[in-house]
Formats: sequence, structure tokens, C-alpha cells
Amino acid sequence: MVAHGIEQTPAGTQADAFNTAELDMFLGGNFLVTFHRAEMRPIQTVMERCARASGGIVARSPDRLAHLLLDALVENFKPVTERLLDQLEKIEESVLSSESSTKQANLLVAKLLEVRVRINRLREIVRPLRDVVGRLASGESQNLRPAMLPYFRDVRDDLVRIDATAADYADRLITSFDLFLSKSDFQANEGIKTLTALTALTLPATLIATWYGMNFENMPELKSPLGYPIAAIVTVLLTAAIWLWCRRRRWI
Repeated sequence: MVAHGIEQTPAGTQADAFNTAELDMFLGGNFLVTFHRAEMRPIQTVMERCARASGGIVARSPDRLAHLLLDALVENFKPVTERLLDQLEKIEESVLSSESSTKQANLLVAKLLEVRVRINRLREIVRPLRDVVGRLASGESQNLRPAMLPYFRDVRDDLVRIDATAADYADRLITSFDLFLSKSDFQANEGIKTLTALTALTLPATLIATWYGMNFENMPELKSPLGYPIAAIVTVLLTAAIWLWCRRRRWI
């Protein structure tokens, strides 16, 4: 059997993720040989448990020992899923937060991609291990006693639940990303509305100033003593009308 376990790095470190380690097991009728290049916490846990066992019952059952190793390997997945859930909830809070800036948006996108890679990596580890344990649970190996098959089925069910949990995390991550894109589009539209409103407010002054700034000689308004007050009043009234119109449309 070839299985892959994971080791969670301490929280808050730069490599706040998990590392994988390969565990090879050779199971026979009266022996179990394991091989792993890196130190693995589940192996140490099982060795300590066997050392504390009275009468050496565990040591005399290779299939039982194989189950203990696989069960400890799967148990070590739980802290990783809990860490991923915590990161996912923080992402969802950031997406729904009213405060946003370009820097925060860039950090959020980077975190989304980082968690997505970790979830995909977790599923890549769990699925092959689920298939291997499933074949053992179905009784394909003659080196497993029938009495041990229910225990291997429990391990398989745990792996199925972990895979389903990872799939749910992936769906929630996609939903968070969609919400982030929708929020970004909404904020961009709000900015466009504000700029449009500001442009509309300056339109009357720009139009009137441009019209009377042509400097033609035969323009009666230029020589009228009421020309300037009339132009100013018309400009203010048109600007006020456009301001009210923008307020009704909630552009400003």
C-alpha cells in the first residue's frame, strides 16, 4: 500500500499550510513493514500506543496494526480541515466587509488563490487514499481478517467525509469569489455614477461659459447690464435642477 499523510505547520508561520509525506506499507499474514523518508506524527502515535498496550495484542495482529496506522493517518487530516475552515470564514468576512481598498482587494485575491490551492491539494491526497482503503474494506486482500473489515470501512467513511468537506469548502470559496467580483463591479458602478453626476453638475456652467466666451462683436447680451446676473442665475438654476435629478436617481 502507498498512502500519503499530511503534517500541519504551526499557525502564523510563513508556510501556514501543510506538507505531505509518503508512507509505504507491506502487509503480510504475519508481518507489516512500513517505510517513510520523513518523520510522521501518526507513526509515532501508533508506536507509543503499541508500547503502552498490555500483552502485545496489537503487535501480534498485522492487519490490526495496519488499521491503526491508517486511522492515525486520517485523524491527522482533521486539524488541516479545521485550519482551512478558519481561513475560509476569514475570507468570507473580508468579502462581506464594507471596508475595501485596492491593497485589501489584492490581498484578498491572493488569499483566495492560496486557499484554493490548499483545498485542491487536500483532495488530491484524500482521493487516492480513499480508493486504497476502499479496496481493503471490500475484502480484496487475503491478509485481512473478516473481523477487521468494518474497521477499515470506518476509515473509508472518514475519508469520504473529508473529501465531501473539501468539496464543500471549494464550493464556498467559489461563491466567495463570485461575491467579491460582484462587489467589485458594484463599487466600480458606484464610482462611475459619481463621476457622471459630477460631470452633469458642471455641464450648465461649461455650456454657458463656452457660449458667451466666443467673443463675437454682435452679441447683445455682452452689452446688457443684466447679462452677467442673468447668466449666473440661469447657471445656478440649471445646476440645482441637475443636482436634484441626480439625487433622485441616487447618483450622489
